[in-house]
Amino acid sequence: MRGLKLNIIWAFLLLPFLGYSQDVLISDEGTVITCSGNFYDSGGSGGNYTSNENYTITICPENSGQMVQLDFSWFSTQTNADILTIYNGDDDSAPATTYSGNNSNSPGFIAADNSTGCLTINFTSDAAASTSGWEAEISCYEPCQEITGSIDNTSPAPDADDNILVCPGGQVDFSGSGTFSNSAADATYTWDFGDGSPLVTGDSVLYTYSHPGSYTITQTVEYSYGCIEVFTDEIDVTDGYDIVLPNAFSPNGDGMNDTIRPVYSCVNSIEMFIYDTFGSLIYYENNADLTGWNGILEGREAENGNYLMVVKGISIYQQEINRQGVFTLLR
Repeated sequence: MRGLKLNIIWAFLLLPFLGYSQDVLISDEGTVITCSGNFYDSGGSGGNYTSNENYTITICPENSGQMVQLDFSWFSTQTNADILTIYNGDDDSAPATTYSGNNSNSPGFIAADNSTGCLTINFTSDAAASTSGWEAEISCYEPCQEITGSIDNTSPAPDADDNILVCPGGQVDFSGSGTFSNSAADATYTWDFGDGSPLVTGDSVLYTYSHPGSYTITQTVEYSYGCIEVFTDEIDVTDGYDIVLPNAFSPNGDGMNDTIRPVYSCVNSIEMFIYDTFGSLIYYENNADLTGWNGILEGREAENGNYLMVVKGISIYQQEINRQGVFTLLR
């Protein structure tokens, strides 16, 4: 009578594909394509194998990219006389390991690791007595594909130092993705925003930071077979307003640097004044989202040269803003 069959859960990247179950005997020989069922000696589930056997069978997976695995729950052959040889491939030229003896010498859990995904098994017995042989469960697994996670876009966008500057209470729009060597089906994206808040799931998510500081954003891409890729980025949440006055622009219609305005964040209101070298006000704008001066003065192109920009406003903390700086117009 065979020993008690063990129910073993193999969790790390070895998830079985269930299909039509069948009993496979080594005496069937040839090639069997399956990802389910049980694998036995020639005696099947209830008998012994016989003397003078020499059988070879190859078990291959049902789908490309899968690997066959055998989980032996029982093993008994004549020690050093009746030999089971398992080849890691689709023929007997592949690397092999031999097994013989009682259940303590069982192959245990065997998984293919080759380009074919197959295992080839040979069994030989001598002319003496035989015994109960073996029982193994057949299943397949799919190895982890290569995954590269990325944070594709943020709004606001990162600055020159690759940091994202936002104000406390301001939202950041994160958009992420993963590049998969096989398929992105069933992929999930989980975000940890580095402030102790609950994880958020989705490829595009919005988040609001309530306190200033530097945070590490962790994006985890998980594939249905337990494959995981982790990607991180940094974000700085400012504790007050930030404003930078540019020192030049070139309004020549090429779509680059055609207007001039301050770069700012965390302000409630802002005004921009531009003066010529004679101290005359030539441009004024008052808007939460400044569009900037395009270098046009009274319907004509302003001359190349130096101009003065003055910026006034109120920060989100009710701080008064008063900055000024000289810039150059150069077409």
